[in-house]
Amino acid sequence: MATQRQTRRSVETLVGFRRVERVRLVVGPTVTVAEATGVVHRYPRTVRIPIAAAGRLVAAGTPVHIEHATSEPGT
Repeated sequence: MATQRQTRRSVETLVGFRRVERVRLVVGPTVTVAEATGVVHRYPRTVRIPIAAAGRLVAAGTPVHIEHATSEPGT
């Protein structure tokens, strides 16, 4: 997790973004996927990131959206 000294900007840079708009976590029955949406170079992108990086971004103040996936297809 982010320490008191880590700002949101420093964590964004560590993850490879210029700016992170939000973190999305999809929690499934067997796996959790984390994605970050933001500006990488000049254009917005959504990329998968490690869970640890998502935790650091959220701890530094980035908005988070959590979804719960079901095991049933189509729901």
